[in-house]
Amino acid sequence: MKKKSLSALFQPVELTQGECWKTILAFSFPIIVSYLLQQVYTISDAAIVGQTLTAQEVAGVNDTTSLIFIFLQFAFGVSAGFCVVTSCNVGAHNPAGVRRSLTTQIVLSAALTVILTVLALLLLDPMLAWINVTPDNGEVYRAAYTYCAIIFAGIGAQLFYNFICSFLRSMGDSVTPLAFLLFSTVLNVGLDLLFIIVFRWGVAGAAIATVSAQLISTLGCFAYAFSKYPELRLHQEDWQITRHDVTRHLIQGIPLGLQFSVLAIGIIVVQSIVVQFDMLNGVMVSNSAQNGFGAANKINSLLMTPLNGLGSAMTSFTAQNLGAGDTKRIKKGTIQSIIIMLIMAACSILIGLLLTINGTYLHIFLSADKVTAETVRFGNALLYVDFAMYPFLGGVFLIRNCVQGIGRPSTYAPTVSTILDREYVVKEGKYLHITNLGRVVTALMKERFSDIADLKFTAHMEQQLDSVEEGKTAWKDVLRDFYGDFDQNLKQAEQALEGVRIKVPDEVSEEICPECGRNLVVKSGRFGRFLACPGYPECSFTMPLVVEMPGRCPKCGGRLMKRTGTSKKTNKQYTYYCCEFLNSKDESRKCDFMTWDVPVKDDCPVCGQTMFKRAGRGFKKPFCINPACSNFLPEEKRGYPRKPAQDKTEGAAEEAAEQSAAETATKKPAVKKTVKKTAASTAKKTAAKKTTTAKKPAAKKPAAKKTAKKAEDEA
Repeated sequence: MKKKSLSALFQPVELTQGECWKTILAFSFPIIVSYLLQQVYTISDAAIVGQTLTAQEVAGVNDTTSLIFIFLQFAFGVSAGFCVVTSCNVGAHNPAGVRRSLTTQIVLSAALTVILTVLALLLLDPMLAWINVTPDNGEVYRAAYTYCAIIFAGIGAQLFYNFICSFLRSMGDSVTPLAFLLFSTVLNVGLDLLFIIVFRWGVAGAAIATVSAQLISTLGCFAYAFSKYPELRLHQEDWQITRHDVTRHLIQGIPLGLQFSVLAIGIIVVQSIVVQFDMLNGVMVSNSAQNGFGAANKINSLLMTPLNGLGSAMTSFTAQNLGAGDTKRIKKGTIQSIIIMLIMAACSILIGLLLTINGTYLHIFLSADKVTAETVRFGNALLYVDFAMYPFLGGVFLIRNCVQGIGRPSTYAPTVSTILDREYVVKEGKYLHITNLGRVVTALMKERFSDIADLKFTAHMEQQLDSVEEGKTAWKDVLRDFYGDFDQNLKQAEQALEGVRIKVPDEVSEEICPECGRNLVVKSGRFGRFLACPGYPECSFTMPLVVEMPGRCPKCGGRLMKRTGTSKKTNKQYTYYCCEFLNSKDESRKCDFMTWDVPVKDDCPVCGQTMFKRAGRGFKKPFCINPACSNFLPEEKRGYPRKPAQDKTEGAAEEAAEQSAAETATKKPAVKKTVKKTAASTAKKTAAKKTTTAKKPAAKKPAAKKTAKKAEDEA
């Protein structure tokens, strides 16, 4: 049982099912912890550096935080944007699209690594000058330059780690990145102590430890992801990346990366101002403001982490539900996430206020001799301003990520809904499977509309729509160019297919016709898909479409089937589960097992029989229905709502209806049902008649009174 529980912990969270707030919390918690551990990266470096190195070296490391933040936040934002495309493919159950998104992100991440590394190293000196750190500052400059250069040289490790983590989260797995980040954090602290204290590499040792730990974590996360998810194992055709794929990812990733970087640019401006507080006549005479600002900035990042993590979770939540076509769930989840965000913001503010008492947080990053009254004053001033903005910033992060999750692929929802309604595909479990009708329609589209049924057409159309949005192209011209050729092709197709009857191949099922022994085939009718005998008109047997479920029948060990029916009273469709031999003509094999509960794949650990769960969303806890088992859960304890007490007449009618339904399921003559229904109907009509008769005298009284009054007036 422990092994099962541990493996279940690492299973992806189904973001399209269950209570919204519970799903969001379950998915966002590992993300928040991951972000906290990422902050520990920088905090551990700063803490060890602050406790072991000189005040000038500590100031140099603190000054570089904002510069490193620009590039790392850009990498983080780009990866978060890329995952929107992946989440939409996951929500639409498109494994080929998921793999193609993976290869596209690998190529783009490699290209961005080269660009960002070269750009960062070339601009290192000018960026240090922006924050007033120049060679004239001596030891402060050397420490800042060394630390930045090593971090920038290893920026690829950070970029690829953020990419694989965002990719796994978009698939609903937020625990695996957490596990590897926890390992990497412990490794980073160990390497810090080894390189700084033992090897005495100083600031360079702190930077090398960070890059090494990130690289090891990245390689481990990639290896685990490919081994855990076989569907991510790439094929040769997955590397055929199109311009359309690149454009989609860049449209999502680059704007979000720039948004994250803008915040870092603001911090640089503040950093350059803070440095001037420690200077007199152009000469640096103190490090109090720099050290106070650096420590406060790290605490602020730590306290903002829950808000950032919640926002990142909402990106995948929104994108997956959009891919599944559930816009109502997106709205409900967004409202509930705002409430969660406000609670998180209040807790962060409270913790922050406690840490500012006597500058408690400063002792984490600085030794006692470096903590002065000026350091406390500068640090606390920054934190008090930040605390007041937490609710606003949390709301901005949340809404921004929700909108980012919607993105361009908002067309997925109506597309998936349309092809499901027209039965071009069917949904089986979490996946969409093409039908024979879908294959015929697709082949017809490729034959008659080859220019439209092409990925290049979609890419070109998106470029044209972008041009219209930017005001470069008139929308009427786009429509005119499209409908000119389309109308001509449509008329040609109508002429060519006039009078042509297109045969859709039957889908042969494993169900056997009880009348003639043939394999039943899937047909489509006015009320949806159903099973029918291919021997029509010799054999006219039909039955509802059945789906095989996991588990075995608790009575005879046969297969469990999912069947649907339509209520004659309400005309609504219902679903039930039964044994495959429910309608068997062989009396020796016939089994009458039926239930409303959904069979699950897990067997009871006590008796070994198939376990069941309540039907509907949010009910995931399975139970055993074997009365002889110690793990048996009676029906009254399964969470079903209790029906109100009824009189004897209603109880008798209900009992008769249940008996009638059972007889219908087993295809027994329905004589009893007709008799009882007629009797009930007659009793109902008689009661109504009596009521009407009783009311007639009462209805005449006002009329008599009115007549008498009229006669008096005339007299």
